Amino acid sequence: MPTAPIETDLELSARASWPRLRQAADLPDGGWSIVRLSLRDDLGIARVTCLATHADGTRVVIKHQLRPYEPDAFVRHAEQLRLAHAGFPADAAFAIPGLLAVDRGSQSMLMEYVPGRALADLMREAADVAEERAFLTRAGAWLDRFHRSGPVDRAPFDTLPVTRQMRRLRRSIRGGERSAPAQFFIVRGTRHVEAMASCLSGGSTVNARRHGDLHMRNLILSDTCVSGVDISADQPGPVGHDIAKLLLDYVSLFRMPEDLPHGRLIPDDVRDAFFGGYGVIPSEDRSIEVLAQARLIQTMMRVPSRWGARTDAKRRSYERLRPLLRHVFSSDPEP
Repeated sequence: MPTAPIETDLELSARASWPRLRQAADLPDGGWSIVRLSLRDDLGIARVTCLATHADGTRVVIKHQLRPYEPDAFVRHAEQLRLAHAGFPADAAFAIPGLLAVDRGSQSMLMEYVPGRALADLMREAADVAEERAFLTRAGAWLDRFHRSGPVDRAPFDTLPVTRQMRRLRRSIRGGERSAPAQFFIVRGTRHVEAMASCLSGGSTVNARRHGDLHMRNLILSDTCVSGVDISADQPGPVGHDIAKLLLDYVSLFRMPEDLPHGRLIPDDVRDAFFGGYGVIPSEDRSIEVLAQARLIQTMMRVPSRWGARTDAKRRSYERLRPLLRHVFSSDPEP
């Protein structure tokens, strides 16, 4: 939903890219209004998404990145979006917006508009848990369609990347090379995840095309269609990574830690709801819980350990994630 007329320096920078994007997409010169959809303006990252609406009703989306300035990486990301759209079997119920134009110098792109609202906003307004579960089922159905839009291969589940990452993180914290918020639970959590991952050695999973950043703001739902946006992964990988990120995002925002199973992040009803729409791997796949717990630690490690160094967004992240860390890593993992 549009939020405000363009007014910040970041938004004005996006406006400056609009004439080139409009011309590249062969759109009319006049008759446009532009409003902000979303904005992130941190020390290292400055991005804005705007909606341009023409007097004839045509709508397109402007995505602009001011920082970091990495034009080659930006163009590669745009190419990923183009390929994902081209390979996706879209229909009336599932979609990925198409790429209309890219401006390398300004790190801006023009995308098709998809109607609907972010899953995160719909969850906040859900009447009850039953409605939340229905949204999760629709999200699962979109991800099932996306994962099947490229090669789908069964492969051994490689536990080494997770165990190595947890071990290195724990050593760097204990050696004083890195500081950590909620350090006790982070260190305990690395052991917890490492032990759980070791139990999966010799198991198998499914590799497929990955979204790469599947949180609830990157799924747009209307009454009839689910659309996925901001696809960023350029290599296939275990499908559990996308599932774990999405379900962690939901649980961290909409479930109380005391209502979660002992030592686990993903409640059975959440898993059942999601897998009501998703079928590439079975709901009992244990790698999802391991990957979700590893993601919880990784996300918390992006919060500065010093309170004064945290932005408002990072303070909210800390307050949201610490109770989960305490709940999940308060005891040894279940076998």
